[in-house]
Amino acid sequence: MIARYKNVNLEWLATGEGPKYPGDHSVDTAIAVSKDEFDEEYALVDGYHVTVSTGHGAFNGDDTPVMRRLAFRRKWLKYRNFKPEQLKVVFAKGDSMEPTINSGDSLLINLASTRPIDGEIFVVRLGDDLYAKRIQKRWDGAIELLSDNKEYKEQVIPASELDRLAIIGQVVWIGKDVGK
Repeated sequence: MIARYKNVNLEWLATGEGPKYPGDHSVDTAIAVSKDEFDEEYALVDGYHVTVSTGHGAFNGDDTPVMRRLAFRRKWLKYRNFKPEQLKVVFAKGDSMEPTINSGDSLLINLASTRPIDGEIFVVRLGDDLYAKRIQKRWDGAIELLSDNKEYKEQVIPASELDRLAIIGQVVWIGKDVGK
């Protein structure tokens, strides 16, 4: 009776949930608009529980289950000429790339960028292991995999053994925790 007298929904009056007024679906509309606005402004990039640097196993986006998605602004992706479907997120493990990359950091990899660029960081597969390393091309055709942590020695892949090396993609963004 109170609901009818005040022209409010009985469910709202009894529980505080749902639209306050009959025929009012503004909450549902606001959620739908917000999701549309989100999809317009952000792209979700697949994230995998794959570790690199001292990684084990192989990364294959088709066989590895997506464990989470990270949102990136479409405006930034466009500015950087990235296509969301060519990006993946993996995790760093180990200290070989400190201070640039710390264990546990999220790495955004551009799978479309597989040509070596001197000094840039790439995720590479060497045998069955994955590494995030800086790449340096040498005059003799060899490739050096460099760690930022000076405690680690460079790995040299001779030109005759480059078939053991696969460049998965370039690391284009690093996400890190800064607090404890």
